[in-house]
Amino acid sequence: MLMLYFFAQNKVSYEIDDSLFVIQGWVPVNKIAELDELVKEFDIHCEEIAFEESDFVPTYLENKGAARMGEDLVHIYDTPSNEDKDPSGWVLVFFALFFSFIVGDGGYGLIFLMVALYIRFKHKNLKNLGKRLLNLTTMLAICCILWGFSVTSFFGMGFDPDSSMQKFSLVNWLILKKTEFHMQRNDATFTEWATQFPQIKNMTSPQEVVLAAYKEKKGIKQYEMYRSTYDGIMLELALLIGMIHVILSFCRNLRRNWTGVGWILFIIGGYCYFPYYLKTISVLNYVFGLNPDVIGPNGLYLMIGGLTIATVLSLIQNKLSGILEIMTVIQVFSDILSYLRLYALGLAGGIVSTTVNDLASSVPFVFGVLIILFGHTVNIALAIMGGVIHGLRLNFLEWYHYSFSGGGKMFKPLRKLEIE
Repeated sequence: MLMLYFFAQNKVSYEIDDSLFVIQGWVPVNKIAELDELVKEFDIHCEEIAFEESDFVPTYLENKGAARMGEDLVHIYDTPSNEDKDPSGWVLVFFALFFSFIVGDGGYGLIFLMVALYIRFKHKNLKNLGKRLLNLTTMLAICCILWGFSVTSFFGMGFDPDSSMQKFSLVNWLILKKTEFHMQRNDATFTEWATQFPQIKNMTSPQEVVLAAYKEKKGIKQYEMYRSTYDGIMLELALLIGMIHVILSFCRNLRRNWTGVGWILFIIGGYCYFPYYLKTISVLNYVFGLNPDVIGPNGLYLMIGGLTIATVLSLIQNKLSGILEIMTVIQVFSDILSYLRLYALGLAGGIVSTTVNDLASSVPFVFGVLIILFGHTVNIALAIMGGVIHGLRLNFLEWYHYSFSGGGKMFKPLRKLEIE
């Protein structure tokens, strides 16, 4: 602050034998009224002046509450440019979603919450960054617990399809909807299931089917059809979240990049077409009831139309160099596929926690406790690292790519320090 004071002093120009001084400075738009009221108390005149070409306009962010936590995350990577829309709230929401997906366990979220509550109890006077970091930890813990209920995973322990816990599971509901869709169409997938599990052929309820389609190994029922459907849905959710995330990035930047209109249509078309091409189904089919034989071919037309619109708009906006916009198709594909890391990391953590539990159950009690404590501690540490690193990476690289310029310089006003 002392340096800012001396800097301000050196920038002042004194005129008429030091009886008049002139100084220039930046003022946020929403603070101009306050400045006008302030200078009325003194013999000071202020007015707006034009920017010079060499001026570097600073970035002013004014976030409060939860959005302020998002701003802390934004500053980890880069400062938004003066023309960027503030991404703080978006980064916070999707970081919490990605972190929860990667951790993938409500039990771990409960541990995070207990740690946060303990710190909150022991350090009641935390302020500023420390308080915001504690609030962020609490928020992530709650999100992990809610995600744990959605995927019915707590400390690596899954629940059978008939468990009462499945009533709260979003994924279980999706599994039943997908099973029902295959049953109604009696398609190749259901025929394959019926070949493996003949007992489900004449069943009419999806709940009955998932409960009957199991194999018993060492006295333990293994619901193989349920598990394979579960994995497929989690993989699709990762890609769907990625598509929505990238589409939102294009939407935020349509004013500066018109081609986003075409790429949004291209992504939607791809989501309609590729399941049809791969002879599978998507949420659009088994949740919203859209016929895959109809939306599949139309999805291809939408992809072609979106690519054409993006190229034409790029030519209009960027002249001849706009023809290179067609190469963006590679970037869009690679960015969306990058969201598969959500599924992969969540699956890896789930496998580790399940393996730890199985290993602990096969040894004497004392050794089992030690294995559980050590194994889950290591897995929690890996989950936190993966959740933070990849949760931020998907925001800073894949999402920023289409709506963020960066390279800004934060506005740091001269202010009076009050020492208590």
